[in-house]
Amino acid sequence: MSGAYKLIVKMSSLGEVTEYPPAFVDVTVLDYSITPTVESNAPMHKPIYMGEMLTLLSITAIKGASYHWVSPDGLSVTTEDPHVIVSSVSGALSGTHTLTISVNGYTFPTASIDVGIINSSIPMKLDSNSPLCVGNTLNLFIPTSITAIKDYRWELPDGSIVVTSVPRLERDHVIEAMEGTYTVTISADDHIYPPISTIVEIIDSHQPITVQSNSPVCPGDQMALWVNPVEGAISYHWEFPNGLVEITDWPYLDLPHADMTMSGSYTLTVLTAGCIPPPPASCTVMIDDVQAKELIVGSNSPVCPGDQIFLWTTPITGAISYHWQFPNGLSETTDSPCLDLPHADMTMSGTYTLTVSTVDCMPPSPTSIDVEVRSPILNRERRNADVSQVRDSFYMGLKNPYPNPAQSYMHIPFTIPRAGHVSIKIYRLVNGFLVKEIKQYYSQGGDYSIQADLSDFKYDDRSLYFYRLEYDHILHPVAKQFSVSLL
Repeated sequence: MSGAYKLIVKMSSLGEVTEYPPAFVDVTVLDYSITPTVESNAPMHKPIYMGEMLTLLSITAIKGASYHWVSPDGLSVTTEDPHVIVSSVSGALSGTHTLTISVNGYTFPTASIDVGIINSSIPMKLDSNSPLCVGNTLNLFIPTSITAIKDYRWELPDGSIVVTSVPRLERDHVIEAMEGTYTVTISADDHIYPPISTIVEIIDSHQPITVQSNSPVCPGDQMALWVNPVEGAISYHWEFPNGLVEITDWPYLDLPHADMTMSGSYTLTVLTAGCIPPPPASCTVMIDDVQAKELIVGSNSPVCPGDQIFLWTTPITGAISYHWQFPNGLSETTDSPCLDLPHADMTMSGTYTLTVSTVDCMPPSPTSIDVEVRSPILNRERRNADVSQVRDSFYMGLKNPYPNPAQSYMHIPFTIPRAGHVSIKIYRLVNGFLVKEIKQYYSQGGDYSIQADLSDFKYDDRSLYFYRLEYDHILHPVAKQFSVSLL
């Protein structure tokens, strides 16, 4: 019965009828059972972008009614029109909009609609829980909240693709092969965001470690121990030879003022966060009191005029030079503990004094040795007896070792004049420290070769060695140098 009603008035007077102009009135009959509904050009399943126009429309249009709109950000507006237009929408209007209709003191039930606004200006990034350990769970996620997304397309380092409907990706029991760049592309119904990436690092901290030191060191000097940094390490536990423990946050340990009691084995245990730690590793440190050592000098004395004089001493830790003072007032400085003097003459008989210069350590006291250059007019018996030993030293021979650089083993060829005891002594070149001695008895003279086991030798930038041959207490004057390398 709602609609326009027309009123016509007619009057009769003295038989005459007068008709007045019609009058009209609109009548609205309210149906209080109506439930208002709202529509929009940006429903959640089909969002619009920031800056576009948003339209909200009440399907229920009632004459004379007021329309009260409340947006997700809490702002409200009241209109007499059943629609609202926002010319340039912001991200704050994404969410639920409500409408309340009132007329003639009656308020209808509230209607609502969810509106989707794509915030295309959000600075998106891809995060993860990297670095993580082998065997743990990898979590990739987008911390920025974005509405109206269709799917997330993840590209893994191996080139495979995973599609999800949520902004995160998990991978259980990771291995090192899963390390690399992960990329995600986000798709909306009619928009694709630029790809975003992150690099994931997988740590295998269970690999063995090698502890190194500046051993040997002198008393009073600083001792240093170190190891390559362990990924995921939270502390390094150093156990000393006396049972004490020091904990550091870094992969090295400095101990000032070393003394002889600090010689021995140092063990390192690494604690890691969530990872399987590497097995403990040890390093032997030697405190070498060079000053307390007695220099022992040897020679091939006696020699004949025109022959070669050989002088040698035991290598000294930290030595930088060996200074030889001759009986005739001359001198010579060498880097090695050996000295060769060709063409001996009678003026070279006498006392030779050796002084060693060292780095940091206090050097040992100088020492001397007498060398005799004998005249050829010797009685036959004495000459034959003495020259026998000199002749043996010339018949001793050292050939080059092989392979060089050596790996887990090395062949040392040599020659001896007759049956006797042979000793091969191997030293580190950097400090003269004796690291191995090989002894063997041979029943007759000839050419021989000893295979030396080098599997326990160090492999670092100081892996240079030399060896000497000793035969029946006669030391060969020549030292052979070699190096050790990784397999």
